[in-house]
Amino acid sequence: MDRAPKEESPSLWQRYNTDGRRALGNADYQRAELMFKLALIEARKAGPENLSVAQTLNNLAELDRSLGRYDQALKHYKEALAIKEKLKGKDSLDVSTTLNNLAILHTNMANLAEAEKLYKRSIAIRERILGEDDLVAASSLNNLAALYDQEGKFPEAEKLYKRALKVRQSLQGQKNIDVANILNNLGSLSLHQHNL
Repeated sequence: MDRAPKEESPSLWQRYNTDGRRALGNADYQRAELMFKLALIEARKAGPENLSVAQTLNNLAELDRSLGRYDQALKHYKEALAIKEKLKGKDSLDVSTTLNNLAILHTNMANLAEAEKLYKRSIAIRERILGEDDLVAASSLNNLAALYDQEGKFPEAEKLYKRALKVRQSLQGQKNIDVANILNNLGSLSLHQHNL
């Protein structure tokens, strides 16, 4: 009699990481921090530089950013980025994701020139690998457009919002919350332009 193969249970690192993400999503920051720190201990058991360490550092950085601990978030994102670049190369999708997260952090820190540079690099990587019709790239386009809107670079913002909208509409249809958000951003942009 053949037995069905036993399903592999998630590793301790996976369980801590998943619980930390759930706690972060529920704004239970104390539990999220504990889970991510435990996940980092588990991840480092496989060596100081591996993708599990990078993912956990990224999660810690998101927690720090949510709590306004920008210096800590910056440290964690940079460490995660260095590991990903070393293991996956400077132009991987994993690197693109961390660059986008770093750009959001720099926007929060009002370091807009650095945020712009990071968004552009992230978008370039994603579009080079996946083409221009990518939902994650569309999110980065929307973020960069919002940055340009904040800086008063309205024509650049409008161009990027429209590119992001085109991608979202073609992949998600008209009746989608992300499409609605970009349309709302375009409406806000129009108000900003006319209030000058």
